[in-house]
Amino acid sequence: MSTLVGKEVMLTNGRFGTIIMMDPYNPLKALLKTGTEIIDLRMEKEWQIERIIG
Repeated sequence: MSTLVGKEVMLTNGRFGTIIMMDPYNPLKALLKTGTEIIDLRMEKEWQIERIIG
């Protein structure tokens, strides 16, 4: 899963971000950087990674 660090993703809310850290126990709940904001998907229950862009 660490191979996904640095990949750009699209979230279910339409926002884009870059994976900066993966949760080894729940890979879909990563830590993302979106512009100047850091989003912890473990805390954002309604958002998920929809797809990996590149």
